Amino acid sequence: MTIAPCLPRNRANRQRVIARTLAQIPDAATMAARIDACLASATDSERADGALWYGSAKDLAKIVGDGDIAAGAGIIAALSPQCSWDENVARALSFADGEHVGATEDGLRKARRIAAGEDPRDVLGGRKVRSFYRNIGGHAHYVTVDRHAVAIVYGRALSDREIKILERIGAYTIIAAAYRAAARRHGLAPSTLQAITWLAWRRLKGDADLGDF
Repeated sequence: MTIAPCLPRNRANRQRVIARTLAQIPDAATMAARIDACLASATDSERADGALWYGSAKDLAKIVGDGDIAAGAGIIAALSPQCSWDENVARALSFADGEHVGATEDGLRKARRIAAGEDPRDVLGGRKVRSFYRNIGGHAHYVTVDRHAVAIVYGRALSDREIKILERIGAYTIIAAAYRAAARRHGLAPSTLQAITWLAWRRLKGDADLGDF
């Protein structure tokens, strides 16, 4: 009995899933216009702070990792889900001091594995967390697509249910590509553009102290 190869069917299914994803995401021109508008709304201070944001995070990683920036960046990223940046900083410094205040069990397990010497790339999961780790480590090409980055391209805040769009095949890649394209238009590193617009969007929406990565 001849068994028909499954690859074409799998490819067709993947294409259908991606098509459905595209139907739920703003088109490229709309995303570009909204990213550009958010960048244009940024204050001089936000532009300056955004340009230095990941550099400051890298300095923190050196402290958290006791000189090992990759380990420190991995620990910060592992402890980052579902919290504000200020809380993320507090969690990471607490972890470095041997205390585990406020972190989730999953985050702590991953942070401990990284602190024990495992490569963060083998420990961290999720596109956002892995991109955040790489951005903190100085890899500017990656884009940390958090709920604020998504809100910018949609032009509004998304509900917890709506933000799950990032779990669909292709969604993260498409939105990250929109930020990279905008970064090229404005002569910025993708991580810098994301940081500046993150600062501007949080101010515009009144959650400058609560925004999460």
